[in-house]
Amino acid sequence: MTQHENPGELSCEPSAQLDAARLHEVVDMVWRAAETREVSRLFARRAVDAIELVLGDADRRPRPARSGRSIGELRADEIERLRLLNRKLAEAEAWIRQRRDRCLADYYRAGGVGGRRGKHCFSDTLWEDVELEVDVTCVLRDDHPDFDEEDDNIVCELDWSSFDGIVDDPVNHDWNVFQFEPGHPLGGERHCWLFHDLVEHVLRFDWDPMLGIGGIWLDVRLIQQWGMSW
Repeated sequence: MTQHENPGELSCEPSAQLDAARLHEVVDMVWRAAETREVSRLFARRAVDAIELVLGDADRRPRPARSGRSIGELRADEIERLRLLNRKLAEAEAWIRQRRDRCLADYYRAGGVGGRRGKHCFSDTLWEDVELEVDVTCVLRDDHPDFDEEDDNIVCELDWSSFDGIVDDPVNHDWNVFQFEPGHPLGGERHCWLFHDLVEHVLRFDWDPMLGIGGIWLDVRLIQQWGMSW
């Protein structure tokens, strides 16, 4: 981050009291740094998640939509399109889990010893690890007014390098942050991790770009790592 957008400028005195407004300013700084690629989106998401743990439920609040439209201003057919997007992203998660499991099975059959519990250390100077890299690209639907046949029509990209989020029990695990808001149009259904990530971390409650999404591309890679020192 730039010199003027450094959360480290916050007082570190033990008696310092960080109020919710100041912490939300830090959240904005982190997201701006991610948008300008000064820090990775993965780092930004984890940093914001940590700050929200400090804020607690009382001070955590949805971010306003950049487009200016709130969820309450969307038509019924637009709400249904968001629900469809959640279902399609859930299908993508199922494919990711399937390919992850197959790749890991091949890795272990080949003698691999790394895994979700962290890297395996043979000794103080030799280690092995494995991680999953997932890139999710959301693209415009072909009937959108901004769709260009000569362009990739990318709306946004989701990425992370871990096993976090894509849980093994998707039926019983719900990432819906609206379920505790009475009457919320999206509160009555299970949300997958990818939809939660898209809404809260990537597009940050900007509904119009989400409504333009009509396709998903996935890249899934199992990264095998090995290191030694002397």
